[in-house]
Amino acid sequence: MSDQFELVGAINPRGKAPSICVPAFGSRTSNDTFVQLIGIDDRAVDFEVVEESSWEPVAPLAMRRSIQPGSLALYCIVWSDEKPDCDIGQIDEIRQSLLERRWLIDTIENPFEQLDFAQLSRYQTWFSEVAQKCEAFFKSRDEVQSWLRYSLVLGRLRSTFYALALSKNAPVSLRRKMEAAITVDEKGTDNLSDPGFLKKGPIFNSEDIEAIKRQLENDVAYNYGRSRLSGASDGKLKPAETVSRQWTKRLTVSDAQRKRTGNQRGSITLTKSSHPIDQATYFRNELFDNAEWIPGKSRSGETLQTALIRFSTNVLGQNLGVLSIPVSFAANRQARQGNYTSLLHLGPLAPWFEGQDMTNKWLVLERDNNGAFSLTIQENQPTV
Repeated sequence: MSDQFELVGAINPRGKAPSICVPAFGSRTSNDTFVQLIGIDDRAVDFEVVEESSWEPVAPLAMRRSIQPGSLALYCIVWSDEKPDCDIGQIDEIRQSLLERRWLIDTIENPFEQLDFAQLSRYQTWFSEVAQKCEAFFKSRDEVQSWLRYSLVLGRLRSTFYALALSKNAPVSLRRKMEAAITVDEKGTDNLSDPGFLKKGPIFNSEDIEAIKRQLENDVAYNYGRSRLSGASDGKLKPAETVSRQWTKRLTVSDAQRKRTGNQRGSITLTKSSHPIDQATYFRNELFDNAEWIPGKSRSGETLQTALIRFSTNVLGQNLGVLSIPVSFAANRQARQGNYTSLLHLGPLAPWFEGQDMTNKWLVLERDNNGAFSLTIQENQPTV
């Protein structure tokens, strides 16, 4: 079998969008369809032949990319059933896409499906918010405890161990034996460090266990489950100490997505706008400093950070409730553009900007003493 695989489509087990799909590959020396087996470092350890009877037909994709074992894995998100709208890429690219479109994921009725996206994003605050919605669906505290213990903590332990076992070429029988040997008690404590555990699998050692623990340090599902089972916290990140702040801007033609030539940016530049601030650092380090910022890369490969801000939103007098709106920060923008480093991406506000010209309307961003944010678009200049 060739060690080169070409992306040929995506298998969608859920059958509706938005959905997380399984990228499907073809070998250059075979007509078979393959899926990647992913290790704990987000690299494709191996490729497995897909059983055609077990999956829906493979959907063709416009983007074609080659990959081989040891390369960074590819992930796939389908955003719409009506139009071909897919994002294919490595984990950093996909995380950025998830953060930008959380507003769309928020429309999924089933919180357990939302949780899949939050987990893939590795955004702890997002995962915690959705996981608490999931807890509300259970009928008793015992059911909640069972879900936390077995689905989140034990599930992530076994999945991570399985990925490590794949990278060590452990036979299937040994992988299954070691997976079954992992246990978690009612407080979320595992038995990986017990002397008898490693004796069940001679190819594993204490360094492997440490590698698993390091991987799980930033695992949002595992950490949420452990936190809830131990009773240490409610699984949410505590906001930093905050003060009340307000920033306003009169929207330009470009902000309103009404440029006569060229592509519309899909975002609003966060600039000085007559405020006594350093626009290069104010939004990242002051106004939104208590947000959870996630490093990533833009589609052009530039380094940036993105935060999902939960805004209580009002547009021209209509209350839209709490919306998840991305804000991105890239220091290199100032050198390129000469006037800003931060963008407020329209996300769920896009239909409002499409339906009405927002030029010269006023945008008001506020943060209260508890760290909560609000976004208002209004006709008149706000009073300070």
